[in-house]
Amino acid sequence: MFEKLGRFQIKRLLGQGAMGEVYLALDPTIGREVAIKTILPTAAQGPEAKARFEREARAAGALNHPHLVTIYEFGEDQGVLYIAMEYLEGQDLEELFRQRMLSPREALEVLAQACDGLNFAHRHGIVHRDIKPANVRVTRDGKRLHAKVMDFGVARISNSDMTATGMVMGTVSYMAPEYIRTGKPDSRSDLFAIGVMLYEALSGRKPFAGDTTPTILYKIVNEAPEALDARALQGLSPAIRRVLDRALAKDPEARFQTAEDLARALRAVQDPTWRGDAEEATSYLGVEVPTAPMPLPAAPHPRHRSRTALAIGLGCLALLAGGSYAAHRFLGTRRIPSKGITPAMNEASAASTAHPVSTMPPKAVHPPPESPQGTPPSRIAPTPPPREEPQFAPEALRRMDVPERKSLSNLTMSEAIQLADKDPTRALEGLRNAISANPTNPNAYAWTIALLYENGRYSEIPPVFAKARQHGISRTQMNANLRFRMAMNREALNHSLPGEGDQ
Repeated sequence: MFEKLGRFQIKRLLGQGAMGEVYLALDPTIGREVAIKTILPTAAQGPEAKARFEREARAAGALNHPHLVTIYEFGEDQGVLYIAMEYLEGQDLEELFRQRMLSPREALEVLAQACDGLNFAHRHGIVHRDIKPANVRVTRDGKRLHAKVMDFGVARISNSDMTATGMVMGTVSYMAPEYIRTGKPDSRSDLFAIGVMLYEALSGRKPFAGDTTPTILYKIVNEAPEALDARALQGLSPAIRRVLDRALAKDPEARFQTAEDLARALRAVQDPTWRGDAEEATSYLGVEVPTAPMPLPAAPHPRHRSRTALAIGLGCLALLAGGSYAAHRFLGTRRIPSKGITPAMNEASAASTAHPVSTMPPKAVHPPPESPQGTPPSRIAPTPPPREEPQFAPEALRRMDVPERKSLSNLTMSEAIQLADKDPTRALEGLRNAISANPTNPNAYAWTIALLYENGRYSEIPPVFAKARQHGISRTQMNANLRFRMAMNREALNHSLPGEGDQ
């Protein structure tokens, strides 16, 4: 742990985030405690990561609002980038939800305050893109609650081109459908996340749950959440159902268009006598009561909208799995960590275009005379017999837009990487699906070759090299993957694979 960063004296570690660590520190100039957020050296490799960190500091530092955490200073010391920000004692909303410490009205007010802060950020052209309970800090002064939105870690200034098209960041359970499909969120995507948090506050569960990332994404894009029990809505206006439906609308045009509008609605439904419209049947027809103090525009009837390309692809997978989601078949049932997307996704090339999957037959190759560790040939585990690998349905993939295929490829690869050491066979199946979704994903090829090599499946490696080469991916591009580079360095001692010209 650091003793000092810049002029700030480090006191203790508070926690770790996706890109770095957070410390409690003291500003000796004025005797004020601050939170210091750093970026890990491993996350700061390359100019893009550093630029993203600087952008976070500058974007958030320009905002000054009672419901946004204040940024004091951005700097670099001892080779470490850091941000000094306001330190808040309180608890984050994730902990409060988990312990069921808020009444429904208190939760609604906290979310309304979060909307107040977001509205200010949105008016300044900044979309948070990672709104979730862990990023809302709540302090209590007697009976009064005060919420502040923090961690603009993946914030994006509206006219910034730094985030590659189709590159999905943020936490999966709170992503909006349009964010999943295109990788391009707007301010209404933040409001969808508020809707997810509203459902969670009232029910104690997430509206779109699943054991794997593709399962969760499929539900967000296609399925309506389970209806809330009426007992969870006691003491609130009957219009809360309509507010929730509108906040979770699949089509951003059908949602609240500003955070200010959503904040007003969240405060209005705290009054059990307020009726945005007459009865549920009237709400269904979109008829408003003229005497309502603040009528809400009619929410669209919950229904499955036209299937997007991503929906089609994952829907076909569901059929192939015999009624269950295909992600369960080739990725297992391991629950995804709350951080959702792994940094490995960001190594994929987002600038290339998708091409049809190659049908060129693999080249024959003889097994190596000895293993990388010098094991005699007789002791090398035999290569498993070839078998049919589960693949995304080709017809469904052809209907998908390029950004959708890239997002699906990256998310599938992320799942597979988490299985690489525990279950390499299933990891390889997932990586093959990632390649079929986006045959120009160099990181998917690199991981595939590295895992095949590490598991002694040498004869399967040349066809992967051949497919990568067919789609314009060079060995230099794959060398950006550390695991691939390490495997190929070990292979250089054995010379058991074809030369560069044969790949």
